[in-house]
Amino acid sequence: MLPARERPSSGAWPRPFQSAVALSRVYLEGLSRLCDPTDLRRRWVADLTEFSAAFLRSPLFFSFIRLHRETLRRAAGAASPFPKG
Repeated sequence: MLPARERPSSGAWPRPFQSAVALSRVYLEGLSRLCDPTDLRRRWVADLTEFSAAFLRSPLFFSFIRLHRETLRRAAGAASPFPKG
């Protein structure tokens, strides 16, 4: 425990925190008036859908799927207890 001369007074800590909380409330109220969360969510989902659709149709994605399928096929053949032939 700190000696009495180094301890902040009981009123020293609550004031800055209360000021920060009050300022945060003001900022949040201002932000909530600027944008509607429902509209923001709708736009985000639309952008995510568009990006996902473009990625799933890209040549890079198809080459990754081919590579993955080939790797699984080789691994399954190497792990097979039955000899080929």
